[in-house]
Amino acid sequence: MSTYRYEFLLFALLLLIVSYLVNFFIKCSGHVSLTIYLAFFIMPINLMIGIIVLLFSGLIGWSRLELKRHTLKEVYTGAVIGFTMEKDFIKVERFSEFLGTI
Repeated sequence: MSTYRYEFLLFALLLLIVSYLVNFFIKCSGHVSLTIYLAFFIMPINLMIGIIVLLFSGLIGWSRLELKRHTLKEVYTGAVIGFTMEKDFIKVERFSEFLGTI
């Protein structure tokens, strides 16, 4: 397996750990955080599919609200966690590419 896949799995695990720790204070939406994370992960590979997954994450957030499983604050918290983890993943990926050129 390539290093890229290992880093993706590591950040997915970190996403779950961060969500677990945040849940001690607020019940964040794990469904939304995971789909936001996946959407931004897919976008560099295939922009159209990434946008579709991002739209589905909006639908998932709406469904969590409609079913009264989460409040708006909890859905937003999940979205922020997913976006932040992917943003950090991209930074680490670019840094590891930089190290590979040295």
